[in-house]
Amino acid sequence: MEIRKLIGDEKVHSFAQTTYAFQQSPADYKKKYQERKEFWEETLTLGSYENGTLASVASIVPLFQNIRGKIMKMGGVAGVATYPEFRKRGHVKGLMLESIKTMRDEGQSISCLYPFRESFYEKFGYSMLPQHCIVSFDPRAIKIEHPAQGSVQRFNVTENLDEFIKFKQKYVGQGHCHARFTDKKIHDATLNPYWIALAKDENNVPVGCVAYTITGFEGELNVKYFHYLNANGKYLLFEWLKRHTDQVKSIKLFTKPHEMPELWLTDLKASRSSRSWVPSPMARIVDLMQLEGMQVGEGQISLNIHDPQASWNSGVFTFGSENGKLTIEQGGSPTGKISIHALSAIIYGCADPYDFPFKGWGNLSNDSISQIMSLFPPLPAFLEELF
Repeated sequence: MEIRKLIGDEKVHSFAQTTYAFQQSPADYKKKYQERKEFWEETLTLGSYENGTLASVASIVPLFQNIRGKIMKMGGVAGVATYPEFRKRGHVKGLMLESIKTMRDEGQSISCLYPFRESFYEKFGYSMLPQHCIVSFDPRAIKIEHPAQGSVQRFNVTENLDEFIKFKQKYVGQGHCHARFTDKKIHDATLNPYWIALAKDENNVPVGCVAYTITGFEGELNVKYFHYLNANGKYLLFEWLKRHTDQVKSIKLFTKPHEMPELWLTDLKASRSSRSWVPSPMARIVDLMQLEGMQVGEGQISLNIHDPQASWNSGVFTFGSENGKLTIEQGGSPTGKISIHALSAIIYGCADPYDFPFKGWGNLSNDSISQIMSLFPPLPAFLEELF
């Protein structure tokens, strides 16, 4: 078994594998590759070879994600696929271990993915994040008592991409777990265009953005992004959606798992569902020491971290707070031992340390749990970008 990076047009072979694994096939994967070739230049693809034949592939998509106020490089693992004649031979295991090392080399301190099965990627240190919801409602149900202040500008994303990128950059800086692709990857949108409605307040400052497509008259308005920076931005976007009352029968949008759309508007009668075609997203810490500087609470704790896939994350570390920023030092007197899954869930904000023993993630005393919760207060965790 040999693992190496795919260079240049070798990446066309990854399209062949992912087409076989995840899409209708046989298909013209070469045409698809040529259409997206420019935008795949930043995506790093690894291949596992058996006797000189490409057996398995995995790609790392570059993104940025805000974790507790610190914007970090994130590696989105995607397109992990193996032809059936090479399955059950350890190719994906080798690719995942190499991917973790590669992401560290690329300065990607965290990683996320959408698994075909959660338990498979849990073996590589990934822990689950909450699923976002799909909310559907009739635009005629949108009733706002007092109009929001500002205006909304509509454009095709292909016509004013820079304006959209500027808003995404601002949005990522606003909150925990907000994420975005690199500027070049966002340009990939030009191949599958959608409408952008950019909401601005009375001072002409962007406060919200909705990206959407329309299936047709009396069809459905499908929202890809529903981003708002404050309540005024949110209701400017709702006013915009309401303008489609006589055009579409329903509106469907993705919401973060912690949001409560039933409280947005009276009599909205929104129905919730989750994505049935993919399990919960997952995340893991790639380089523990690079977490320094994120916003934390108060306290200090030393923990023994176990990470068999990334030896640099294993050992005793002391986590503390200085002026509200996380400090990390190697060494200390540990009060407990936890796995990288547990630490990842703590950092992302969706951990209940009392669950750890039942998951095999470690066992902590009540005092240690109190210290962890003080230093890393729970936060709403989610993954919005699809890759």
